[in-house]
Amino acid sequence: MASNPPEPLVYFSYGLTKSASTLAYRLAWLSLEDAGLTQPRVPPPVVEEIHSVNFVTHLDTAMMAELLRIAREQGYPLVVKTHVLPSPAVVEAVTSGQARGSISLRDPRDMALSMLDHGAKARRKGDFAFREYETLPDTLDAIRLQTDALAEWLRLPDMLALTYDQIAFDTENTVRKLQQHLGIAGNPAKITRMVSDKRYIQFNKGRRDRHKQEMSAEDSAAFAREFAPLIDTLARVQATPFDGRPHLDATATLRH
Repeated sequence: MASNPPEPLVYFSYGLTKSASTLAYRLAWLSLEDAGLTQPRVPPPVVEEIHSVNFVTHLDTAMMAELLRIAREQGYPLVVKTHVLPSPAVVEAVTSGQARGSISLRDPRDMALSMLDHGAKARRKGDFAFREYETLPDTLDAIRLQTDALAEWLRLPDMLALTYDQIAFDTENTVRKLQQHLGIAGNPAKITRMVSDKRYIQFNKGRRDRHKQEMSAEDSAAFAREFAPLIDTLARVQATPFDGRPHLDATATLRH
């Protein structure tokens, strides 16, 4: 057990689809576990039994209260993964300082290509999730909805934004940022070595800027026009030191 346990709070690991969000969650989870801060399995209905990790699809007031109770009872952060819009209960927990977390984001052009890869794989294997993504236009509505959810998370205070490139290709520095945000000491190099185990990674191809080689100039330009604010936000997140302030103001959007 860590000699000085960090604040007992709920730590959300939110991410866009195919943004290395599972890896970001594992980096936070492993950092806590390696510090002796064991992460319990959250029981239903907060986490459904079908999920192998603490993944939440909805958090009403009662569910959020249960997560906070678990964190307080154990006396240190409880990390949970999610892909959904922050509910009013989540917004209240974050703005009141009872929760914080990380946000994983990625260029929407690379998201779309990864979604198509996953769709092709799903159809080959007979899986249901992602099988509807066969062409670039098929991905657009899902990316639009996720971009709107992302904007709500980016408007919250004390949320550490991390890009796909940072998580996937600058992992040791990403671990260092997560550990600092969690309020724990640790060995970023050790955690980075641990995630080389493929159990913790769900990359399709794991390449930077796939759209530059795999998307037509016309399609790339169309995505860039619609999602220009998101692409600008990615660049700003990578270039600006984290200071705990919201990454977006109340009126900003991430797409035109």
